[in-house]
Amino acid sequence: MITVPTIAFAVSLVGILCMLGIKSYEVKTGRNSILALVSEKTNHIVHGWFSAIDAWIRSVNRDSVFSITILGARFIRNILLSIYEATLKYAQAHPQSKKILDMVAGKTPIKRGGASIYLKKIGEDRLMK
Repeated sequence: MITVPTIAFAVSLVGILCMLGIKSYEVKTGRNSILALVSEKTNHIVHGWFSAIDAWIRSVNRDSVFSITILGARFIRNILLSIYEATLKYAQAHPQSKKILDMVAGKTPIKRGGASIYLKKIGEDRLMK
């Protein structure tokens, strides 16, 4: 059975063998391959990227990490809140789910079966207040 790790291993093995073949070709002929030429031309660009990333990581301190974490938490909270509000609005638009929401909130008494004893207890406690 072929699995994802098997495929990843096969692709890695082929890549390693190709790199060995390219390097042996360079050693035998004494000429650089296309890959080596491209690497020489773009080495300073990649080095600049890594330098910029390194400078950004070095500028991160405890306060900025807290700020980013709080910003992320607020973003996730706002998404979850909008999903909750949309779901609640959708549920209140339908009479069957509105009836259940009222029972859970304790706004209406539960007179007959179909509800758990916990819902009945919630309803009784809220109506007694």
